[in-house]
Amino acid sequence: MALDKIKDNVWIGSQDNIKEWLRSEYNDTDKIAILSVLDRYSYIPLGKWYPNIVQKFVDLRDDSGVKFKAAIPQLVKFIESNKKAERIFVHCFKGKNRSSSTIIAWLMLKKNMSYIKALSFIESKHHETHPWDELKDVLKSL
Repeated sequence: MALDKIKDNVWIGSQDNIKEWLRSEYNDTDKIAILSVLDRYSYIPLGKWYPNIVQKFVDLRDDSGVKFKAAIPQLVKFIESNKKAERIFVHCFKGKNRSSSTIIAWLMLKKNMSYIKALSFIESKHHETHPWDELKDVLKSL
């Protein structure tokens, strides 16, 4: 699996995809925003090794629909507030559930897509998309 461009400058992938991109393609003049949607045991603060990176960590487990619902405003705000970055990477551990759900929420709230349209759109760009039922239920309620 690789990093996939979703829309505008928003990209999705796994934590390993982000680390690999930073090792192989990052240069010191890149302005990058990274939204890490992980549990606290998996989080790696990448910004301390790479200049010009803005990173936000949101402590969220795969099965936490209640925490996801509460976090949606800050997740979407981070994406929106970093529109001038060259790339905004949204990732979770495997790049399937939390990151996909975050981007679906952003597409619904900021790009005026329905849940079905946002899900279909992201699936067409990122074949690893697999929101879990707990997060799907939250998204359908937006």
